[in-house]
Amino acid sequence: MLKEAALVRNLVKWFKSHDYVVRQNVVEDATARDFDINTAEESPPHGTDLVADSGSKRWIIEAKGDYSGSADYYVDLFTGVGQIASRMNHRPVQVRFGFAVPYSRIESGEKPNAKATLLKLKGSDMWKRLELWLILVRDDGSLDDESVLFKDPQEVCEFLSSL
Repeated sequence: MLKEAALVRNLVKWFKSHDYVVRQNVVEDATARDFDINTAEESPPHGTDLVADSGSKRWIIEAKGDYSGSADYYVDLFTGVGQIASRMNHRPVQVRFGFAVPYSRIESGEKPNAKATLLKLKGSDMWKRLELWLILVRDDGSLDDESVLFKDPQEVCEFLSSL
């Protein structure tokens, strides 16, 4: 089971291993032109779960973890979509918005997992309209490119249909 805090830790390790500067629980507007990740205020448990910068690239990510009950996935995943949408104040070209969820239990079929809730979004235009990336995080904590999978907004619906 990959709880939200562990999922975020795995993402932080992955981004840092790929030469990103990372901040967690960022309360400032990370889309603002004058945003500086090096001086960004962190305020757990509030704010954007993860902001990662590398050169001119920036990721703004909301993460959700595994739960012991399937109803929790429904409420929390839809809450997460609202949280990330509320952070889309500006749309600088180099900013990518991501929604990170645990993937290992979906792959193995272990229940409960986020699959049923994600399938409710498989035909949604939300991914393309919001240009929202789906980020699938495996719980092994490894840093290889298979431990964190990025699904482009254009391919999310197709990927979800294949689950």
